Amino acid sequence: MTETKYPQTEGFAHGWARTEFNINGQVVVAVTKVSADQPTEEGEVRGACVEPIGRTEGEMKMGTLTVTFSTEKARQKVLSKLGNAWREKTFTVKYTAKAKGEADIKWAYYGVRVLSEPVDHGAGTDALGGDITCSFMSHTRNGLSPHSGAGAATS
Repeated sequence: MTETKYPQTEGFAHGWARTEFNINGQVVVAVTKVSADQPTEEGEVRGACVEPIGRTEGEMKMGTLTVTFSTEKARQKVLSKLGNAWREKTFTVKYTAKAKGEADIKWAYYGVRVLSEPVDHGAGTDALGGDITCSFMSHTRNGLSPHSGAGAATS
């Protein structure tokens, strides 16, 4: 019987504990999760056939970014830094995942704007925390854009 060996990743894999997160140059701690998506919506090229004969490069719509904070204090700090009328301001969000002996992975979201910051507090042993949900115009991963011609939107 063949023995399956799994790689030892403890201390070497990219992990959340080594992630550096900043919003407009302000380092933020107490971020427990980031969720982002900006899918490409492709179109069909049709001819006289029943089925498509090709596809377009597609286009990207506004993306959605949700940042989860472990404490209400950290979430409030971000909103306070944006100031009055925080839902009208645009900014940049960047974070870097690090691992010992591995190349960093850097994500950047440009033209970010707060859409909601729902409150869901209750009694219990968990600290009060919460989300900030935003839209964003473009993003990069390690400085690369998902499409040619896609650039970092200014905030």
